Amino acid sequence: MFSKYYFSKKVAKVISIILAFMVIFLMISSFIFKKKGFSNEENRKLAVKPKASVDSVLSGEYGKAYENYFADHFAFRTTFINLSDKFENFMVHFKSDDKVYIKKKTGDDFGGENIEEVERASKK
Repeated sequence: MFSKYYFSKKVAKVISIILAFMVIFLMISSFIFKKKGFSNEENRKLAVKPKASVDSVLSGEYGKAYENYFADHFAFRTTFINLSDKFENFMVHFKSDDKVYIKKKTGDDFGGENIEEVERASKK
């Protein structure tokens, strides 16, 4: 009666609608929830909401500052960070190379470096 293509197209529409509602929910909840000034998990101060002025908007400084503010204060941020850490630890088991990687937790860098390259750089 219904083709396989029709079913998959219908499922794709449902998934798209669910994702759109999730994004809208996260955007609205980011403005509703109380903002913290300090992150205990990261042991650092979070960005302060920037003040808009004509000069800062025209120079692009306001946009960059607001992006940093939003990155520090979006809803369920801690939950997403914890999920990301668990996923990263899970994916370590699927690495195909035999190299050892160092996990960084400083600033915006959550990536890793090859330990052999780090040792070579430290010997120079």
